[in-house]
Amino acid sequence: MKKTTHPFWRFLLLLTYISASSSFVNPSPIFAMQYEPNFEYAYESVLHTVGSSSVDAPPSMTDSVSMSVYVPAPAPAPIPIIETPIEPPVSSNSVQNEAMAFFSSMGEGNQWYAVNFIMTHESGFNPYAVNPSSGACGLFQAWPCSKLMCVLSDVTCQLEWGNDYINNRYGSPAQAYAYWMSHGNY
Repeated sequence: MKKTTHPFWRFLLLLTYISASSSFVNPSPIFAMQYEPNFEYAYESVLHTVGSSSVDAPPSMTDSVSMSVYVPAPAPAPIPIIETPIEPPVSSNSVQNEAMAFFSSMGEGNQWYAVNFIMTHESGFNPYAVNPSSGACGLFQAWPCSKLMCVLSDVTCQLEWGNDYINNRYGSPAQAYAYWMSHGNY
């Protein structure tokens, strides 16, 4: 009966042959196993595989295998992306103060709580606010945005439009506020 070596030792013999005959490099970037050639064992394995009737015990693994670990260099820090606004930023405090003065001059200063609530919830006093889903824009979220009839940087024009819209549709800022409280929008 013909005896053969274990498949692992045949594989090891193949790796030994490859590393001895060429510059074999393991393509794995994480672990690179380098097999040191053991020509005496390779010769004995070939003899046992070809015609010997018995197989000797294989040498220990530490005699024929060494292992090294590949540690990748740290990744560079990501470059921050800084988005520049289309229009220069406007302080919400200055817009809020301008709105308060405007509505007071229109005789509606006693209803400032209502205007303040609506503008806070609609745009946060950001004249450049645009709703990404509906396209409504401005301090009072005019929809469609073309209804506003002024550029977003013109805060006074937006305040005039908002005052006209609130008074024509609801009668007063207090009534617009009451509608908001019962419907969740105005």
